[in-house]
Amino acid sequence: MDLNKVIRANYIYINIIGLRNKIQHNIIKLYIGYLMIYIFMTFFFVHLTVSAEPETIVKNNEQLRYALSQAKAGTRILIEPGTYNGGLYFNNLNGELDKPIIISAADPEKPPTIDGSNESIHLSDVSYLEIHNIIISNNKYNGINIDDGGTYDTPSHHIILKEIVVRDIGPDGNRDGIKLSGVDDFVIENCLIERWGDGGSAIDMVGCHRGIIKKI
Repeated sequence: MDLNKVIRANYIYINIIGLRNKIQHNIIKLYIGYLMIYIFMTFFFVHLTVSAEPETIVKNNEQLRYALSQAKAGTRILIEPGTYNGGLYFNNLNGELDKPIIISAADPEKPPTIDGSNESIHLSDVSYLEIHNIIISNNKYNGINIDDGGTYDTPSHHIILKEIVVRDIGPDGNRDGIKLSGVDDFVIENCLIERWGDGGSAIDMVGCHRGIIKKI
């Protein structure tokens, strides 16, 4: 037997085994790398999908009414500057603790005006809902009316009215700027109310609990 040939063959065999092991090691490292990328991208897109809330920008009466009719927990309705028709009557607009329904000016420096009709906004049986930076004007009865829809055991609750101007309501009789009936856990913050009915109130509350009215 040729000893040199045996040694050379063993050397080649060992190198082949080493190369195979190195290739396997690199394949494993590559697989782990791809797996980590997959896990990261899956988490990122799932997180993005879960955290992204629907946002709607409205520019006219039809868009505003449709957006309100479709609102659900987490919806943000941003109203472009302009004048919109009052008479917005909606019920069962229910957000959640960490996903309120928000109705707001698209540009707080240029708040939209909701004008006319018996009431600009009337909401019944609503919860976790916020209205920010709008002007309410020229209503026959009330500017904003929020109530429990006559279901006294299930009041509207967790309502925030912020940076709202209500003006020129009535002017005759028991006409209120903001009327709340059967509403719990509410905040009215930095709102200006002027020229309401001569027999009414700037803010009228009946059957309401745990409310805060403040200016900061």
